[in-house]
Order: sequence, then C-alpha cells, then structure tokens
Amino acid sequence: MEGVDFVAIAEIVVIIIFGTIIPFAAYPKGVAIIGSTKSSIIATSEPMSAFLISLFILGEKYPPLSIVGFFFIVLAVIFITLSGKKENNDRK
Repeated sequence: MEGVDFVAIAEIVVIIIFGTIIPFAAYPKGVAIIGSTKSSIIATSEPMSAFLISLFILGEKYPPLSIVGFFFIVLAVIFITLSGKKENNDRK
C-alpha cells in the first residue's frame, strides 16, 4: 500500500496500548491496593510532573498564567493530602 507508513501506525498502536489501555486497566487495581486518598494524590500530581519535565528537560517556555495554574495544582495536592490525614485522624 502506497503512502502508508507502517512504522508510524505501529508507534500509534504502542502508544494506545501502553499509554491508554494498560494504565486505565491498572488504575482501579492500584486504587484497591493503595487506597483512594493516595491514588488521588498521585493522580493530581501527574500534571505537575509533566509540567516540570517539559520545563526542565524539554526546555518548554510557559506563559505566566500557566505557572500560576501550576501553583494552584500544588496547593490542591497539599490540601488533599492534609485533609486525608485529618480524615484518618478523625477515624481513630
């Protein structure tokens, strides 16, 4: 078949399997193992790690509003962590 890049199609399939299907299947099992509070902290930390990796490793430039958004995410993770600890202390 002319014009079909089979390498690109294979790369897309790998991204679909390893970047979408496996993580979505593994997430509920991970929640069952580590609990919902820890898993929500990890899930909300993902945008922060992507931001930092793209900033320092890939050299991306961000507008000031994006940096403000990054700090709001950090505050949200801190808030979730602290409220989870308070909830655990209330149960004891």
